[in-house]
Amino acid sequence: MNDVEFQKLIPELKTVNKGKPLSIELWLEWIGEYSHAIAYLTLLWPDFVEHEGCVFLGRETPSTFQEWKETSKGKISSIEGVLNHQHLFDLFALKKATPEQILYLGKKLKELWSTKLAHDFPGKAFTVEFDESFDFQTDNPEITFYQSYSNLIIKE
Repeated sequence: MNDVEFQKLIPELKTVNKGKPLSIELWLEWIGEYSHAIAYLTLLWPDFVEHEGCVFLGRETPSTFQEWKETSKGKISSIEGVLNHQHLFDLFALKKATPEQILYLGKKLKELWSTKLAHDFPGKAFTVEFDESFDFQTDNPEITFYQSYSNLIIKE
């Protein structure tokens, strides 16, 4: 992606330098914060936890795991698909996004999460889903992942 394309996704690149376009690297150098970078990494390169054969986004087993285990009759991909979903509009609830920003972010998260899951769980296969054909006016686009083997069941 070139600077002009990034300026469409990051309008601030045109406003912080008296209206002169700024490279994304220089913009990060000027306005970036280490604490923000560390926080963003929890989204971009997340932790995962494994519980009863399921893999979940985050550092803890979701509190509704048992409920979803019963509802889905122990089907791992169903449990994971629901409990791992993340609505992209909810990531930064107080900020507005453009369709282009959500599309770019969703596609990149899909790539990053796929790579991280393969890295952390080399013996498992995962499907990471992000529907690129969302309706920006009515949908709340989401990303989720689950183990690719649809017939896996939690063994009691």
